[in-house]
Parts: sequence; C-alpha cells; structure tokens
Amino acid sequence: DLRAVPVFEWAVSEADEETTVTKSWPLFIPVLLTLADDNSTVVRKRGLVILRKFLEKFPSRILSDTGLAKVFEDTVLPSLSYLPSITPEEESVELLGPAYAALRCLAGKLSGEKRNKLLDRVVREGILLGYFHAKEYVRIVEVLCQEMGEVLVEMGVNAVKHLKDIIPMLSTILTDPFASLHPPTLLSAIKALQAVLATCWPRIPNSPWQDEIINSLVLCWLNLDASGSSGDNFPVIRQALVHTADALAAVLATEVEEGKPTINLSEVVAPLVAKEPSLSQLFSAASNEEQDSGLES
Repeated sequence: DLRAVPVFEWAVSEADEETTVTKSWPLFIPVLLTLADDNSTVVRKRGLVILRKFLEKFPSRILSDTGLAKVFEDTVLPSLSYLPSITPEEESVELLGPAYAALRCLAGKLSGEKRNKLLDRVVREGILLGYFHAKEYVRIVEVLCQEMGEVLVEMGVNAVKHLKDIIPMLSTILTDPFASLHPPTLLSAIKALQAVLATCWPRIPNSPWQDEIINSLVLCWLNLDASGSSGDNFPVIRQALVHTADALAAVLATEVEEGKPTINLSEVVAPLVAKEPSLSQLFSAASNEEQDSGLES
C-alpha cells in the first residue's frame, strides 16, 4: 500500500540515532530495500531519498559489522543504469540524483579499502558507463558531470586511477561545438574539471592530461566566441573557464618532485595567445603572474 510510504518516511525522519535506529534497525531494512528496488521510478526515487536519510543516522559500526553496506550498495547501484532510451530522460534525471546521493552517503559511512572500492564502482559503473550509454542526452550528461565533481572530492588523490577515462570524457564535452546550446551541461563539465585539478593535481604536470586540459579550455573558449553566445549564463561560463585556467596555472607552478622545475603556463600558451589574441582573457592570470615575476627580477 503506497499510502504507507509517507508514514514510513516520517518514521525515518523522526527516528533517533541513539535509540530507535540503533536498537530497531532490523525493522527498517526490509522496507528500505523494497522501496529502493521498486519497479516504479516514482516509488524507487522516494525509496532512495528515504534510504539516504536512514543512512545518515545509521551507525557506521553496525553497517560494517553486519555486512549491510554491501547489501545497500548492490540495491542502489542498478538505479544508475536507469538511462535513456529505455528510461525516459525526465525520469532518469529525477532518479539519478537520489541514487548517487545515497551511494555517496553510504561511502561516507565506510573507511579504507571498502570506501575506495565503492567510490571506484560509482565512477566506473555509474558515471563513465552512464556517459557511454547516454552521452547524446544533455541533461543526463549534466547530472553525470555534477556527480563526478562530488565523487572526485570524496575520492581525493585516489581518483588519479580514473584520469585516463575522466579527462577524455570532459574534453569531449568541452570541445563540442554545440556545447553552448545547453549552458548548464557545459558549466557542470567545467566544474567537474576543476574538481579533477583540485584532487588529481600531482599527476597533471608534464603528463598527456596537461596538454589535453589546455586544449579543452582553448577550444571551449573559442567555440563560445564563434557561436556569438549571449545571455545570463555565458559570463558565468567564461568566468568558470578563467577560474579553471587559473587553477591549472597554480597546479603547474607547484613543485611536485623536489628539484624538478615547475611549469609556467603563460609560456606554454604564449604561441596560442599570439595566434588567437582573445585567449589572453582566458589566461589573464597566468600572464599577469609572468609580468609580476619579470618586474621582481
């Protein structure tokens, strides 16, 4: 009886972690699993939202000792495959957010290798596989990029193992000539790239990813110029690109290995700026840093 769902959600919301959840958790589990695995997208979405609320209160010790973490993981992960064209795009967008949120909450309750393995599965079986199957649906790509940024922050430097898949994915989105037709997706991809730089920075300098990131930023900027894009979203997108270029400059200027020379981004992009003067706005911070260092010397 679906009329019982709001009552169950209320019970979870009002449950006290120290008493109700800790002592009566076996009573919650069957209902949580049933709702989160329901065939109806509407019910499944609500079940995932309730599950996340429950996990926020569920003691990590019990989660680990009982093996329920794996049970929840295997229950939620299939929701990440509810993608177009089998699932309507609107329903998929509504379902993916709560599913990823529940998995991130679950990962936050774990530690060590268990946590890393779960987040790896989320990246491989959720974000990357989801993009492979539904990359022509811009709203799905927007959600996947948003979730990528969140998951990478959770993973930290452990995310470097996925660079070989993440960077090409983001590069494809950023360099698409038609990306400006859906600004939210473009902005979410830029923010995901910022998360990559923030978490995987030790592996960026002098790597193939360094040049691919520069190429992505340059082509994205030039495509915006070529499209003649205007509107409230585009100044925000341009500012996000400038911020990303600033972050890349900081990453390249950081000494990763002792005694190894750092990289000056302004020198790397100088030939590009000479050919396309509009790029000077994109790499303005890097150019200003070079001028300042020249004055100091």
